[in-house]
Amino acid sequence: MLVWLAGAWSLGGCAGGAGSTGPSVTLPGDRYAEAFRETRNLLLGQGFVLERVDAREGVITTRAKGTAGLATPWDREQASLRHEMRDTLNRHQRAVRVEFTAAEPPPPESGPRSPASVEGLEEPAGASRDDGSGEAFEPPVRTTMRRDLRSYQGPVVATFRVTIERVQRPGFRPEPASIRLSPMHIDPDLRDRGMWPQHAVPIGRDHELERRLARRLHQRLGVPAPEASER
Repeated sequence: MLVWLAGAWSLGGCAGGAGSTGPSVTLPGDRYAEAFRETRNLLLGQGFVLERVDAREGVITTRAKGTAGLATPWDREQASLRHEMRDTLNRHQRAVRVEFTAAEPPPPESGPRSPASVEGLEEPAGASRDDGSGEAFEPPVRTTMRRDLRSYQGPVVATFRVTIERVQRPGFRPEPASIRLSPMHIDPDLRDRGMWPQHAVPIGRDHELERRLARRLHQRLGVPAPEASER
């Protein structure tokens, strides 16, 4: 039994998948409103609490949802016994972000430019100001507005990303005789930074849950694609 637990513990790390954005589902433009609504309902049905619901920008995020693996059998995040054991031995929580983006590139930037750009007064980084202050010149920062997806008629891509966080309790020393007698050391620095008595640290992504959510959205919408793609 101990050997099996040790093996499950060693599998606690999660692959980051730095080269992958996440599973995605491509939708016709006229299905965006329906897809956004179904995605919201899908996450609610999974027990997540919505944090941001922005149809204009095409973003849905959830609060981190905790789980205790085998100790909370009603949770539906885990896709295998390995995940169940990992969540039992560690205090894990998951947060979901779904982003809808236009499949076609946006039109060229329009609108007024900065005065320096219009008059040809842009200076290279590191140049000194004319006032003699000697401070490095900071060129104006251009910001681009994302299109309003509610009025966009082209194809839309829904991308899923699930982040796994591990809850840390710095200063907590479990007492073998009784957990209620366990001492708690207070770290003033962590307390001042809002990281005490506990804080969450991202440790990776749950690719299996990402794929499962994408597949379920695909099924809800009946999108003519064999499987959600990996971007």
